[in-house]
Order: sequence, then C-alpha cells, then structure tokens
Amino acid sequence: MTVTVEQPRTRRELTAFLRFADEANAERTASWPVLTPMQLPFVSGQGPDAHEREVRPLVARQDGRTVARVVAVDDGAHRRRWADGVGHLSLFEALPGRVEAVRTLMDDACDWLRSRGATAARAGLGAGPDLPFVVDDYLSLPPLPVRHNPPGYHTLLHEAGFGVEKSCLDYVAEATPELVARWERLVEDAAARGFRMVPLGEVAPERRIEDFGGTWNEAFADSWGMTPTPAEEFEQTFAFAGPRGMDDFSVVAYLGGRPMGVASCGPTLSGLARLAPGRVLAPWEGLRFFGVGVRAQMRGQGLGLALTAQSFLAQYRMGATHLGYTMVLADNWASRRTAERLGARIRATYLIYRRDFR
Repeated sequence: MTVTVEQPRTRRELTAFLRFADEANAERTASWPVLTPMQLPFVSGQGPDAHEREVRPLVARQDGRTVARVVAVDDGAHRRRWADGVGHLSLFEALPGRVEAVRTLMDDACDWLRSRGATAARAGLGAGPDLPFVVDDYLSLPPLPVRHNPPGYHTLLHEAGFGVEKSCLDYVAEATPELVARWERLVEDAAARGFRMVPLGEVAPERRIEDFGGTWNEAFADSWGMTPTPAEEFEQTFAFAGPRGMDDFSVVAYLGGRPMGVASCGPTLSGLARLAPGRVLAPWEGLRFFGVGVRAQMRGQGLGLALTAQSFLAQYRMGATHLGYTMVLADNWASRRTAERLGARIRATYLIYRRDFR
C-alpha cells in the first residue's frame, strides 16, 4: 500500500489531525479525550505555545485513511538556549503496525527539520506539550497531559531510526497518616527558617507572572531540554487552570519578600476521561500534573521538599488520597531524592527518543 504524507492546513483538516488521537486510543479502557480548543492554536502556528516556533503538522495516509501523524517543530527558543542542533517532533500518534507509514512520515518530518538547519530530531520532549513515551504501565491513566501510548510505539520509533536519549520517572505518593505528619513537619521547618508559603491564588494578580513565572524559568534555566516559558503562556495557563485547582494547590515560597521557589500543580480533569463500560479509575489514576522548582541559591536547603509538602497537604485536605510528582529525569538524582523523602514511589517509566541525521 502506497504511503503519502500530507500537510493539513485548514481548520477542518487540523481538527481532524488532532482528533486522530482519539482513534489511535480507541481500544483503551481509559484515555484522555482530545482537547481541541487547547491544541488547535499550536498546530495552527498561533497562540502562546507557538511563540518563536514554526510548526509543520503532517499526516501519513494509506488507501485514503490517516494512519499516523506528527508535528515537526523548529523551536527558536530551544535553538537559542541550547545551540545543540535539535529539532522536535511532537504529538506523534499512529495506528498499530504501521511501520512503513511511520518511517515515511518521520523521514519527511526530519527532512523538513534538516532544511531548517537541524542535525537531529527529538521525540518525547517539546512543544505542544509533548511528553515522553511510557514503557512499563500501559493500562493506568496518567496525569493529564502525560502521554498515554500503546506498547507498539517503541517498535515504530525504533523502525523509523530513533534511539532512546533519556528516561524519566513519574511518581505517586499515598497520603497515609505517617506521610501526612512528615509533610506537616517539613512545612513547619521551612516556616521556622523564615519561608512564607503562599498559594498562587493569594499572590496579587499583577505579580503572578513575575513571581511565579520568573521563578519557574530561573529554576529550570539549566534543566536539560527546557526552554523559558513566555509570559503569554503563563497567562493562558493561569486563566484555564487557576479556577480548576491550580490557584489553591500551586505555591510560591517567599524569603524576605522575594520569591525563591514554586510548586506548580495542574487541574484535575479526571471527570473528562473516556472510560469503557465497567472501568473505574483507581485512586492513583488521573492525578494532577505536578512540578517544583527552586532558585539555584536556595537548593540543598529543603525548600523543594517544603513546597511539595505544602501542595500535597492542600490537596489532601480537599480529599485527595494520592498525589502526583510528575516527570523526573532519571538522572536528576536531587529530584529523585526529594520524591523519595516525601514518601513517593515510581508509578511508571518514560522514554525520550532521538534520531541523528547523517
């Protein structure tokens, strides 16, 4: 069967491009639906997610049917920050067994990135947002927007010339009485040392971008593969996620009036999950996406522990029994130790892929 690669351009074509993910996940007993209004601006090359990025959505078709998709991204912010020659391939999805189609699709996408000056392509960490590929828990519903791919994606990517570049870990903690007491002690210790923990919703609106966004960008300035998040993207996130829990469970830590660290806790949208008849989500499924960052001069003082504990306690007091600590690079030992000291355990392992151009 002949494979053709096409670039969707119209709103209708781009909407079909996004909704293909529902078809690729149709056999799952639990999956996240496509949130078209959230993703359409990005694949259209508009909105905060497309800031300083040129995007090229592509679909592979066989016998008139879409069987795979990807977005090639020339990321100016990444190129300026890292100067590593890496382009990105985001939002990859495919039907089972489509080796030839995926190889053709990825060849076309990589050719375009090469024409933009890239020397390699990364899949599993980029704009969109694009997150790594799960390798050992294909059944549980992960936090949104963590990727929820079937086992066959690894074969398809290897057949298309990709190899594993990095691995990540997703953690979960159960709010047992012992751990709740531990979290409370961590928060009390930080307060005794002069830190003031403020929920995001209590930070003055005119200071949120500077205090939260500026601290986040500085904390992750040297983190592998990360690029600064523009103010417009923070504004979009606050507007959508703030009323859905981010304001209550995200935290800014101040010392002497200056923000020194932040905990970011996304909305829980488990009510949107598509479930097969009789499928019930376990307490550790569909958790909130969580991340924590501390300014360089504050590291090694337990501030990341206290920020996470403060967020965990706020979620626990609102009824959560399990808390997520999301997407830690496997070689980020400081963050892994933080997760372990908080009583979290590894829920799943994820892989980031790379294809070098030769």
